[in-house]
Amino acid sequence: LNVEDILKRQTSPYLAKSSIINYLVYLGITDDYRAASYYYVGKKSKNYIPRKKLSLQKATEMVLDSGGIPVIAHPYRILIVDPSFKLEEHIAEYKEMGIAGLEAHTPSHTKEQELHVKDISEKHGMIYTGGSDYHSGDTSIIGSSDKELIEGLLNYRERKGR
Repeated sequence: LNVEDILKRQTSPYLAKSSIINYLVYLGITDDYRAASYYYVGKKSKNYIPRKKLSLQKATEMVLDSGGIPVIAHPYRILIVDPSFKLEEHIAEYKEMGIAGLEAHTPSHTKEQELHVKDISEKHGMIYTGGSDYHSGDTSIIGSSDKELIEGLLNYRERKGR
C-alpha cells in the first residue's frame, strides 16, 4: 500500500486505521470492513503497530503549550476500563494539571451521565464541552451547538487571556 495513494482518496490529511480499511475495500481486497479491521490492521494482525501513549500530564502540557483548552473526553468511558473509577475523586488532580473541563455531550453518555458530568463541572468551576471528533454513524448533530458550551469556552479563554 502506498500512503500517498491512501491520503489522496480521503478529505482528512491524517492516516488512520479507518483510512487503510477504506482503501482495502476500494482496491477490492475485501468488502468486509470488520474483517479488514481484524485481519489487516487489528491488534492480532501481523501489520499491527502499537500506539505510543502519552501520560495525561504530558498530553495536558502539549494542549496548553499549543494554546488549546484541555478537557477530559467522554469521562464515563473510563468506567469500561476501571469499574471502580469515581470521576469526582480525580477533579482536584485534573485541575492541578491544568485540565479545564469535562466532555459532557457525547454519544457514549446517557442523558443522566451527561447531566452528572455537567453538575460536576459546574460544582468545581470547570467548563463542560461536547465532542468534535464524532465517531458515531449518526451525523445529525454535527455542526450543531449548545449556547452554554460555546459561552463556557469563550469565558474560559477570556479568563485565561488566551
